[in-house]
Amino acid sequence: MTRRGATSKRRLQPHELPSPGAALASLCRASRLPEPELEFRFHPTRKWLLDCAWPAFKVGVEFQGGVFGGHGRFAHAAPTHIHRDMMKSRAAQLMGWMVLAYLPRELKTHCLPDLLQLLPRMQVQPRFSWGAPCVPDNPRKEE
Repeated sequence: MTRRGATSKRRLQPHELPSPGAALASLCRASRLPEPELEFRFHPTRKWLLDCAWPAFKVGVEFQGGVFGGHGRFAHAAPTHIHRDMMKSRAAQLMGWMVLAYLPRELKTHCLPDLLQLLPRMQVQPRFSWGAPCVPDNPRKEE
């Protein structure tokens, strides 16, 4: 029996969880990175979408969900779906895109650190300091 006014904790259903793309957009906002466009159609004739994309920099992120389902029940488990993902990634690369693929659980451990490494390419200043540059106090004057 629960006491009056108490709330019970319940597990969120899959459709109630934020998508990895939405979570990445939130992390980018907090890290002062440019926010990605979600579900970006990068190909002029195919209906292929990148989960997250920065079109100005031609950088995209794909989250590979359902890879551990087995028996072809999940989106990326069946051989035909794996082949379709390979074709999409290859087409993006041939168009000059850098496509980074991650599992949803790698969002904070790998995806965000990799995007922070791309800062020079994305021409953005991070909100934290990488350290002061090493500059001598009295630079030598050439005579």
